[in-house]
Amino acid sequence: MIHYITSDPQDEVFQMENDQFKPYYIGENRMIVLMMKMETDIMVMTTPDLENFQLKRSYVKKDIEYIYIPHDVNSANLSFHKEALDHYDTIFTSGPKNRQELAEREQKYGLPAKNLVEWGSSVIDNMTKSYEEMIKGSVPEEQETRTVLIAPSWQKDNILDSCIEEMLDRLAQTPYRVIVRPHPQYVRHFEARIDALAAKYKDIMFQKDFSSNKTVYTADLLVTDWSSIAFEYAFATLKPVLFVDTPMKILNPDYRELETVPIDIELRHRIGISITPEAVGDELKPAVDKLLWDVQFSKESMRRLKEEYIYNNGESGKVGAKYIIDRLVERSGK
Repeated sequence: MIHYITSDPQDEVFQMENDQFKPYYIGENRMIVLMMKMETDIMVMTTPDLENFQLKRSYVKKDIEYIYIPHDVNSANLSFHKEALDHYDTIFTSGPKNRQELAEREQKYGLPAKNLVEWGSSVIDNMTKSYEEMIKGSVPEEQETRTVLIAPSWQKDNILDSCIEEMLDRLAQTPYRVIVRPHPQYVRHFEARIDALAAKYKDIMFQKDFSSNKTVYTADLLVTDWSSIAFEYAFATLKPVLFVDTPMKILNPDYRELETVPIDIELRHRIGISITPEAVGDELKPAVDKLLWDVQFSKESMRRLKEEYIYNNGESGKVGAKYIIDRLVERSGK
């Protein structure tokens, strides 16, 4: 029996309930007590910082195997607190880079060895499937006007706060269709700013409805800063990314203690091109043209990068399920 806990009363998972799958809504305060009294064989979580803050390992059952499943392929060393994953027994890794980073951390700090499962990314698998289904029967790309999608993060000094107007002024002089898709939190806090830009740039689409990912899938080029959407987009659609080097979001200021270069930094120069906000005026259009037309960023080139950086493409769900089932069988034989 699988028991699924969520703190979202509107979670779509409630529609999946059956004899083998039981979802529960637990409020955040009660979640703390529930975790301390947990009795199960395996606990699968997508929340980092187990033991570090409110959520603790069970005080009742000491041999629970805690598994962490990432919801993106970003570097845990860079984008999480330093000890965010130290109290898990098993970590599903998205690719060789992710696994190497975790193994180096264990060795450098003398941490207990974890089970580092070569898993992949169900988010990318699901996005890839949705993208492939969406483009079936669509007009061949050669006949379409190329679309540039600007989708920034909402951290401090992001694209919308640093260079968006100069960027739009430059792109307005190209034959490309331009769409701006702000982060939902940016719209929530600064909707008036988005509306003012939309009023100024009437030929550019500003998207505030996030119920569909169609604009993400259909864009020929993504422009972003440090948003994790970059890797999901590139590996789901096999299309390149233009990065703007706004200030990097760092949750672990000691990330340089590890020799492994975070994937967030390394991949920027493999799946795309990076420019600084100050260089938008001179470098934006040449970079966009190169990314859209150079064979270096062809679908085949992007496919090879995907195979290099992500485990078990299209099969992560099966791989993860097999690991959990095998572990349950092992435990039942104890």
